[in-house]
Formats: sequence, structure tokens, C-alpha cells
Amino acid sequence: MNPKVDWYFVKNKKWSEEIEAMRSIALNCKLNEELKWGVPCYT
Repeated sequence: MNPKVDWYFVKNKKWSEEIEAMRSIALNCKLNEELKWGVPCYT
């Protein structure tokens, strides 16, 4: 988890459970989490 990206998930109330699930999947796949253009980006 990248602490720079956390604010995006805190402010986003719509679809919060779904977005958190997608984030968990991406991080479990060993993808890097970065902030690009104000939104999370996974590579």
C-alpha cells in the first residue's frame, strides 16, 4: 500500500467496498501502486 494513494480511497464514498476489493486484488498480484493524474495507477 502506498500512503500517497490512501486519500483517494478515503474521499471516494461511492463504490467504496468494490474499489477496496479491486485494490486488494491488485496489491496481492504484486503490482506497484502509484498516484497518476490524481487517481491510483497499478503497474
